[in-house]
Amino acid sequence: MNHTFHRIAEEDFANVYRYYEHEAPGKEKLFAIEIYKTLDSICAFPFAGMEIEDGIRRRVLKRFPYNVLYSVEPTGILILSIIHWRRDPNFWKTRFSHTQ
Repeated sequence: MNHTFHRIAEEDFANVYRYYEHEAPGKEKLFAIEIYKTLDSICAFPFAGMEIEDGIRRRVLKRFPYNVLYSVEPTGILILSIIHWRRDPNFWKTRFSHTQ
């Protein structure tokens, strides 16, 4: 299965990458590797992620405090958001309500 990023997820990835690039140089590359390993796993086992809402699943990164939120679509995996695990778990919903 393939994956695509929603615009919000692209922004999330870029923001976290820049954060690590500035605050802990070198860690941004480890973050990117962890994201892509997680995406490979999601594509291989799309229903393994915990369903947090109807049709929305979550995978937790192993080495970083972030969750990948995604949905399984007929055309593949849609990555919705990359969100810090300490953030309000409903935060992503407010972001999508403003983009619809």
